Amino acid sequence: MPYTIARYAGYCAGVRRAMEIAFQAAREAREMNVKCYSLGELIHNPEAVSALQKEGVVSISRVEEAEKGSIILLRSHGVSPQVEEQCRRQGLIIRDTTCGSVRALHKIVRESGEAGIPVILVGEPEHPEVQGTAAWCPGECHIVQNEQDVDALPPMDKALAVSQTTFSLSAWEKILRRLEARFPRLDARCTICPATQMRQREAEALAAKVDAMVVVGGRSSANTRKLYEVCRAICPRTILVERAAEIPARRSPWKTSKRPWFASARAKPLRAPWYKSPTTKCASTSATSPMA
Repeated sequence: MPYTIARYAGYCAGVRRAMEIAFQAAREAREMNVKCYSLGELIHNPEAVSALQKEGVVSISRVEEAEKGSIILLRSHGVSPQVEEQCRRQGLIIRDTTCGSVRALHKIVRESGEAGIPVILVGEPEHPEVQGTAAWCPGECHIVQNEQDVDALPPMDKALAVSQTTFSLSAWEKILRRLEARFPRLDARCTICPATQMRQREAEALAAKVDAMVVVGGRSSANTRKLYEVCRAICPRTILVERAAEIPARRSPWKTSKRPWFASARAKPLRAPWYKSPTTKCASTSATSPMA
């Protein structure tokens, strides 16, 4: 069965940079004979996390778990300024893998808070990026995830609206309309990163043209979930997998699809730097894909 890989599938520049920093940090830690920690999962991808573990990177949930003098990786989702300061006080060597788009978002909310303008952060309240970003605002910051949350917001004369960098573009636009109706003096800035926007738009367009979609990525990844939801809403024969082995068996009903497409979240490589084999058989005995 022939298949095609989406144009924008694979690592985005931010995740690629984070992984490169992490592998370099692991090498430095071995040379210095110290430990290398990741404060939480570096990216939401189990295979990438596993690969880092094999290099000696230990994932921890609290800064206190790290030994003094060791290297600590700040995850690509970013952390609060308080966490960064705690790492310094504890004598840790910081390697910051925070995505550039997230860093830019931190700057926007910090400046708005310093100017006394309330921030409305559109995103998932429990996501580490959202929690970290909110902490960078020295003033009033409200987190909203849906239109109901918008209705519950207090009156505000002025406000700045921004979004989680991996939020659904269509959901942002829908929430933004409700925000603008409630707050006439709203300053709205779409801070969804370009890579996320391109993947969501491409996935939406492809899902309308094919009879099956495979979304490849970590199940805990916000990017992966959004891509899956976008595709599933248009193409019912959409599946989400983390690795090639999870693709349905050759004779399953899903395999009767004539024109499947493979999309990938930005935190999922189609050929990871640690992956040895050039291809992985996944769609048929004659078709191969570099998905790991």
